Amino acid sequence: SIRLPPSPALSSSGDPPPPASVSRTGRLRPGTRSEDTYDLDPFSPPPRFESFDSSFAVQEYIAALVRRDPHDVDLIATLPVATDDEEGEQADRDGDEPVELVEENVWLYEHLRCAERDLSLSLSLRTNADETEPTARGRRITLDQHAWIAALSSRCTRLSCPDMRADDWLCVPSRPVPSPRASGARVRTPPTRPPRRYICAAHAAPPCAGCSAIDYCSHASDGASALLTSPRYFPSRISIVGAASRGRLHAVARRLYRSFAHAFFHHHDVFAELESETSLLRRFMALNDRFGLMDEDMLVIPNLVSAGERDEVSGVADASDD
Repeated sequence: SIRLPPSPALSSSGDPPPPASVSRTGRLRPGTRSEDTYDLDPFSPPPRFESFDSSFAVQEYIAALVRRDPHDVDLIATLPVATDDEEGEQADRDGDEPVELVEENVWLYEHLRCAERDLSLSLSLRTNADETEPTARGRRITLDQHAWIAALSSRCTRLSCPDMRADDWLCVPSRPVPSPRASGARVRTPPTRPPRRYICAAHAAPPCAGCSAIDYCSHASDGASALLTSPRYFPSRISIVGAASRGRLHAVARRLYRSFAHAFFHHHDVFAELESETSLLRRFMALNDRFGLMDEDMLVIPNLVSAGERDEVSGVADASDD
């Protein structure tokens, strides 16, 4: 015979009990509704790293910070330090340096895994008009709102972008340089550097044919995922030591950055919309500023951390919604 689960008990007033809530460590309880899954208030105090006690505490902590406010990139990129009170104030040990609770390599490793997943997630979710805002936000967070490559695939095709190009001067041939006599025109000096075409690591070197830009982004993301989850190169997520492991993290960062650069220079409207929602590139650049993931000469995207650039990106995104 089939045994049915017991019905929820009613309170003295006849109302059903309040829905189950999620714990501070982010663990879901039976009966939790999607809109109550996580604390999505960006003004709520950030979670403390010490409250995560699982083997994947670093991953869960980063995910909790991103869910709370994806635009607070300074907090998301900062290594957690020891705290000595319930308000999370930094411990003061007679002027000593704060005690970092996570190894730097482990911190970068988990951030790159998170960035790769957010960049390549193929499930794009948009808010429906008939959904309330808490329900819509809960669904977006539950399934993850980042869908960079999926959004690019509608604009970036093998015909429009047959080669992987990710530098600003490579966009000039498709944009006519305005005449100096044009009223109010902004003259741009023609580029002097030679064009650069990236060859996908999943293919043989020239003269073998490479792949298109969208395929390059997909292959780079798949390769980064395979490398970061390889037990041969990263046998542990608790401790990562050695210059070789750090070098692999730098290689992953370079390949992921090229996808951002291609979206910025060749599909700026899509880039602006996604970046205004996720701040994924700003998060990546905050990590680079702190830990030197990439050399300065490889950074071709203008700095988006300033308030003026953030307003410009948001303005482009708002204009695309009209």
